Amino acid sequence: MKKKYFFFIVFYLFLSCQPNDKNKCDPSLVNNDPYLINVEKDISVFFSPNNNLEIVLINFLETATESIDVAIYDITNKNISDALILAHKNGISVRVYCDKGVQNHCDRKYNKCKEKCSDDSCLDDCHSDDLKCFDEKRVIYDMKSSGIELYIANPNNWINVEAYRAIMHNKFIIVDQKAVLTGSYNFSKNADENNRENFIIIKNLLVALEYQKEFDRYWLNP
Repeated sequence: MKKKYFFFIVFYLFLSCQPNDKNKCDPSLVNNDPYLINVEKDISVFFSPNNNLEIVLINFLETATESIDVAIYDITNKNISDALILAHKNGISVRVYCDKGVQNHCDRKYNKCKEKCSDDSCLDDCHSDDLKCFDEKRVIYDMKSSGIELYIANPNNWINVEAYRAIMHNKFIIVDQKAVLTGSYNFSKNADENNRENFIIIKNLLVALEYQKEFDRYWLNP
């Protein structure tokens, strides 16, 4: 039964995007533009590198009028964190939930680096010492300082898991409880410019509701 359902979806997508149907199949696919496929105007698919996923994601954030909820394993891209900060300043409710693993590692690296500094003027050395961790600390600090609600995952509170093995590996955004962006894409320059990544934008209330319920569950028990 599952196989039949899977093949039906594949067949539906094939019919929904024929090369000669300009309403459903975007010709920019050939040109490797950011926008790739839009099926019935509710589902859009994007790939990196070379598809400007950062811009697509920021544009998605800018559609919010009420709320943005983010569950993300890794965030080092300052352009994306700045877009979240701007949304917060514009009165949008913004909540961010991150993994603890990268944070713990970066805390150790960053603190060791700061111990070598006599004052804040040598923080650039920390930047060159560990670029990824410096960016991670900076964007987390900037978001917290702006007033954004931000939780770090704590698997010690999770039920029936080995906490030292567990990570928060989700990558999704919910906008206005109506639309979802999800995929392999972490919020980093490396994901945008070098990695082979993907995300999909789904504008569907039922799908958004399921993601919202999961996010709210995390928020109650980080």
